[in-house]
Amino acid sequence: MSIKVKPDGDFVFTGDIEKDPSDVIDLVIDYAPFFKTDTIGTITVTGTNITVDSSSVASNVVTVWVSAGTDGVDGEVKLNVVTSTRTLERTLVIKVLNK
Repeated sequence: MSIKVKPDGDFVFTGDIEKDPSDVIDLVIDYAPFFKTDTIGTITVTGTNITVDSSSVASNVVTVWVSAGTDGVDGEVKLNVVTSTRTLERTLVIKVLNK
């Protein structure tokens, strides 16, 4: 799923983020509109009720791979992104549903 971060720091995407408990999905989050000329230095990604398999950053785009979860229990992915001048922490909610 492709997600953009607006200049005010809010996420922009269409529809709900959904996955089956057995799916492994990638979330691609583009922070360029928010950070403009800053460059991401570090990211910390944690999951609640979902497994964060890995994360990476290239330019100002973060890719997070998530898996697992329990049917009917929302998972959360918390992203803490730091540049030399700013920190932005946001949480994405992922609906976990048997499909």
